[in-house]
Amino acid sequence: MTNSEEKTNYQVLINKRSRNFLNQLDNYPYNKILDKIMDLEKEPRPTGCIKLAVKEGYRIKWSIYRILFTINDKEKIIYIYEIAHRKEIYKKK
Repeated sequence: MTNSEEKTNYQVLINKRSRNFLNQLDNYPYNKILDKIMDLEKEPRPTGCIKLAVKEGYRIKWSIYRILFTINDKEKIIYIYEIAHRKEIYKKK
């Protein structure tokens, strides 16, 4: 068995608020952010991924947008809980 066969892909789940944010974007940023999210299936902690200090989980970025997510390694699930502009993502709601 090779390394690629041993590695199982993660399942990516996106909450409703994040999906709504994505749906409001133009095609170019929508596709780029979706590519970043789908890359998480193969590599849940990509280069540039930062573990968050204040909130739970991790952060990846694309351009002016941030994607916040948690990883459940036991069940192989990545849960995207927030996608937003960099100026809005860390504000208390």
